Amino acid sequence: EDGKKESNSLFYQDTWGNQIGEPNANEVMVNHLAVDEDGKKESNSLFYQDTWGNTCYDGLAVLSIENLQFIAMDNRLGHQSVRFNQNAKKPSVKEDIEDFLITLIGNLKKIAEQCGMSQENIEKISATHDLFIKPGSLFTYPEEGILLNNEAIHALVLETQRRLNSFSIIKSKGFVRTENVVTNLTTEFQCSGLDMPLTGDIVPDYACFYVSQERQAQEA
Repeated sequence: EDGKKESNSLFYQDTWGNQIGEPNANEVMVNHLAVDEDGKKESNSLFYQDTWGNTCYDGLAVLSIENLQFIAMDNRLGHQSVRFNQNAKKPSVKEDIEDFLITLIGNLKKIAEQCGMSQENIEKISATHDLFIKPGSLFTYPEEGILLNNEAIHALVLETQRRLNSFSIIKSKGFVRTENVVTNLTTEFQCSGLDMPLTGDIVPDYACFYVSQERQAQEA
């Protein structure tokens, strides 16, 4: 589908089990719907009944800052996130991109406010449209896209944590909710502030995986 990011920034896996670590069993049940004149089954259906009891839900989520911070507009590397008219010389395309940036930044600020970020950090939220290069990659091909700054990334990280904290599952007459979420920030790059708990007041120095083509040329 157009506009769907192929490189998802959130990876999630989960398991169901009881309190002694055994998986929950599914029992196949037969539902007799009707009988004919001779008392024989006329039709039936199969359904599954999950055993709940002392159920434990365990999930692991990984949030990729690399995929989160960059919104690709170029499809030549196969992970286009948003599509505009391919003729970038048309004024309408530039206007569309500017409108998209305004809407994006506005939505990020709303998310940041909902997650308790300070007003000072909210005002710093920004996104830049340019040609970007990923240093150290095999192919240093410039990609057109939008790069989020530290404050914008932090707003999305906090929102992800907020949703995991309020996560719940309702199934049949059973209800499962999140009791505890443990957050670990790890990176292969040297970053400061990653040993601190996630709060709205302190914005960690997230790793930046992309640099503008102009800046790359200046540093070369």
